[in-house]
Parts: sequence; structure tokens; C-alpha cells
Amino acid sequence: MTGSDDAVWSHAPDLAVVDSPERVVLLNLRRPAEPARILLGTAAEIWRTIDGERAQREVVERMASSYGVGPAEVLSDVVSFCVDLEHDGLLINRSLDARGTAEVGPSPGPGARHG
Repeated sequence: MTGSDDAVWSHAPDLAVVDSPERVVLLNLRRPAEPARILLGTAAEIWRTIDGERAQREVVERMASSYGVGPAEVLSDVVSFCVDLEHDGLLINRSLDARGTAEVGPSPGPGARHG
């Protein structure tokens, strides 16, 4: 569902974030040995647009509108950016299930314990 228009991205909960007009600096507090991630320009704008409420298509539409291009022109860049930040533990992919409730993150793999 990562590439789905209905995907809803949200910021991971355990982050230290410094947001200034020039950049956004992110530190994953669950992975303190990893260097801080510095987002500039478009990356910072995408980060600021992600709010845990907007569907991915809305983020894509806002970015396309900001740069005066069609959504198709920015879709793969927005998705790649979000997937990259998800891999680094900075974003969470929240998708709406059929009941309209939020399902957070990836499904547990085989053998996962449910408790």
C-alpha cells in the first residue's frame, strides 16, 4: 500500500525536530547512533505537508500545485521520499482499512506474536 493514493503518512512519534525557514532537522530518538537527517527545499516542504491526516494524493497535489506541474510529475518523487523516510524510521505509513479506522505501519510478518 506504500504507493497507494490513499496512503496516509505521519511523522514518527520518537523524533527530535528542529524546523526553521531554511531547513528541517530530524533525529530519530530510537536510533540515536544514526546521524540527523537534514531536509532542505522540496524535502522540507513535503515534510511540512505531511500531517497524519492528508492522503498521499493530497500531498502530491499540494506539491504539484506549489511547483506549477501536474501531479503525475511529482508522484514518484513524493512516494520515494516518503518510503525512504519510512525506512529510516522517520515516517509511518497509516492506511485506512475498510472500517475507516487507522491501521498503523506494516503488518506483522509470519510468526509475529499477538498479544
